[in-house]
Formats: sequence, C-alpha cells, structure tokens
Amino acid sequence: MNKKILAFLCLLLSLSAYSQSFDSESLKKSAEKGDEFSQFLLGLLYKNGQGVEQSFVNAAEQFMAAASQGNGAACHELGKFYEAGYAYRQSYEKAAEWYRRGIVFGEKRCVYSLAKLLTESRVEKKAKEDSDKMFEQAWDHFEERAKNDEVEANYFLGKMSFNGWGTLRSPHEALKYFKLGADAFDGASLYECARFYLKGIIVESNAKKGIDYLELAEENYSVEAIKMKLRLAQVGDKYLFLLPSREQQMLIEKKLADRGVSEFQYSYSMRLKKYNMKKFRLSGLSYLKSAADQQWIPAEYELGQILLFGKYAVDQDVQRGQRYIESAADGGHAKSKRLMHELRKHSGKK
Repeated sequence: MNKKILAFLCLLLSLSAYSQSFDSESLKKSAEKGDEFSQFLLGLLYKNGQGVEQSFVNAAEQFMAAASQGNGAACHELGKFYEAGYAYRQSYEKAAEWYRRGIVFGEKRCVYSLAKLLTESRVEKKAKEDSDKMFEQAWDHFEERAKNDEVEANYFLGKMSFNGWGTLRSPHEALKYFKLGADAFDGASLYECARFYLKGIIVESNAKKGIDYLELAEENYSVEAIKMKLRLAQVGDKYLFLLPSREQQMLIEKKLADRGVSEFQYSYSMRLKKYNMKKFRLSGLSYLKSAADQQWIPAEYELGQILLFGKYAVDQDVQRGQRYIESAADGGHAKSKRLMHELRKHSGKK
C-alpha cells in the first residue's frame, strides 16, 4: 500500500459519516494476522472511538505492533502519545525516540515533531540534529503534500507559518493554511481557527465564529477543542460574555474522560468522589483505574491507596495497590515515596 492510499484512508477515517460504516471487524481480523496497515488504521479507530469503544491503550497496542514492522506513521502516533501522556506516562524523551525511529522509516511528520521538541528545549539534540534544517525539510514536504490535496499538510504549514519554523513568520499565512484544513474538516485546523477568532489573533474577536469552529473541531476528534471548552467553563471570558459554570465543567470533564484522556479521567473521578459518592463507586472508580493504567501518577496514588486499605467498599488487594503506589513513586510522586517507605518499614524490608 503506497503513501497516497494510506493518506486517503486516513482522511476517510477523519470523517464522521464514513466511520459509521467502516468495517472494524474485518480490520481487526486483518490486524490480528499481522498486517501493519490494518494495525495502524485500527489504532486510529481506537484513538478516535470510531466504530469501536475509544481506548488509547488499545490504540497504542496497535500502533506498537505496526511500528515494530517499520510503519513510520505508527511511530509518529506513538511519539504523540508519549508527548501528550496518552496510554503511557508523559515523556518527551520517549516521544523523541519514537520520532527518531519514524524518521528512519521515512515519516516526514516525525521530522517536524522532533524539530518542534528540540526548538522548545524539551529534549537535548543528538549529533547532527539541526532543528532549522529539519523544519526546512518538513516545510518542503508538507508544501508538496498540500499541492496534492493532502488535508493534514495544511495544519503543519499553518503551525510553521505561525511560529516562523522553516519559513518566515506570518500569522496571516498561518490562518490561510488553517482555513484550508478547516474547509476539509481537519480537526486540528478547525481548533486553530477557533483560537484565532476566540482570541482575536489578527482578526476581530468573534465569539460565534470561534465557538462554531470549536464545535466542529470537537466533532472531528480534536481533544484540544474540548480542553478549550473546559477552560472557558472554568474561568469564563469577559470578552466573549461567557460565565464560569460548574455544571458545564462536569459535562466537559466527563467528555474528556470518555475520550480516554487520563488527566481528566482522574479529575472527573475525583469530582464524583467529592460531590456524589454513589456515582464515584458506580463509575468513578472505573475512570480512576483507566487513568492509573495509563500511568497518570495522581491516579496511581489514589487507586493504590484505595486497594491497599480497602476504601469505599472496594475489596482490599494489597499486592495490586502496592504496584500502583510503586509505579507512582517511580514517577517521582512524593506521597507515594513516603507511603512505600512506611510499607517497607512495617514489612521489615529495606
């Protein structure tokens, strides 16, 4: 399968209507047989919750299988997962490792993403890595892809234009590229257009237009769009005449939790614990477990305590509880380290 066919399939997977009819069962069977493109596409389905129950963990499993066979696009997805903290504990270093591996397999998006990490001083550069030259290389690639009507390329051209990476800085050019992507329902481009209109970046602030873009971005699988809606619900915006709303916060946090974002699975479960213990026991604990299984440190600590001491009518499971606490301690969590010290002291272990 060549890159043009792969890009076309990825575009189809980004369209809500198509996702309803996509034969996920056939894709699963093909992925189980070891077909790398099926594994990659199935990973996208799990990532977005298209035709299957959304699961970053299942998505990561499929991307890992495809990446192990030399699929550069899967390497890029794994890098993004580590960068955002989806399915794995957030790690810029591991993200960079996957981007570097993707570059070896010829994935140009990895060139951009690694250069971005280097420019933002998230990771240290290795020998011969030059972020400026990498951005120039990425620009040439995405410019060519945009001429071939590959929608996602407009998003990358927009980001580079806005920041002056690989080209002259021009927010006006950036908005032009983002609008091209938005016209083709690219979620990331729609989100960027929303930012321009909500924040009044080189355009007159327009709440209705910004919110319309934000709603479309959410419909097209932009987690960042939902996060922005949460921020608006939390603090409001005097320029947009939006007031804070606890009820809206709860609804949006649940939406992010349902999308599989570990940070919000944890925060939503804690909100349920604070305001509705019955719902916390019925559903909050499952959100908490999902966050802990994605190595979100506060969730590991919270769930570890619950299992260690059998809190909230949960059956006590000392071994499982200790594993979560150990994992949180390994991630640098101070309270987990102290608790592990106490547990070892009482057990007589050093």
